[in-house]
Amino acid sequence: MRNSIQTILLSFFLYFSCFLPVNAQNTLESNQIERYLSSLVKIKTLINSINNGTLSSEEESLTAYNPSLDPSSTPITDSLEHIRKHSSFNSFEKNVLSSGFSSIEQWANVGDDVMMAYSAFQLKKNQEEQGQNLDEIKADLNGQLNKIENNKFISPHQKKILIEKIQNSIALLNDPNYIDHVNIKIISPFIARLNLVFKEDQ
Repeated sequence: MRNSIQTILLSFFLYFSCFLPVNAQNTLESNQIERYLSSLVKIKTLINSINNGTLSSEEESLTAYNPSLDPSSTPITDSLEHIRKHSSFNSFEKNVLSSGFSSIEQWANVGDDVMMAYSAFQLKKNQEEQGQNLDEIKADLNGQLNKIENNKFISPHQKKILIEKIQNSIALLNDPNYIDHVNIKIISPFIARLNLVFKEDQ
């Protein structure tokens, strides 16, 4: 059984990165990505050292937070409130600071930019592998949107969530700050290492 802090610290990276309205991104530097990767490796080690049997009621308060339902352009920053509630936060923060960050907030800001670049890279990769251009992907998304809007078998709440996700995905594809950002090229040499860190099967 995967423990709840692992869900919060790892799964949300990929959940958030798929459905985000985007603001202008900061240009990343290679040393920032290196520090961020170093912190994630340490955090995974921390996660693996946590005993599932010690979470009890605290586990409920963490798992109640579903990042896929909360679209944001700052996914890592937004997660801090929930990470701070965990009993292992002091150890978490220590690992972040030992990776060269001056504060947990600075770490989260870099993480936001890394994840936006990572998701954009994956989108471009999928485009190339599937032989689709952006217009074709947008057309597919609009087709999905139309089907959901006319689906009478899902609840209004579920429909609202799905519609917002698809609309945000379409907005991503229309935003040059996302699809053509310089950070995609900067992060490219780190993709294999990021893939390893974000892999959920420990």
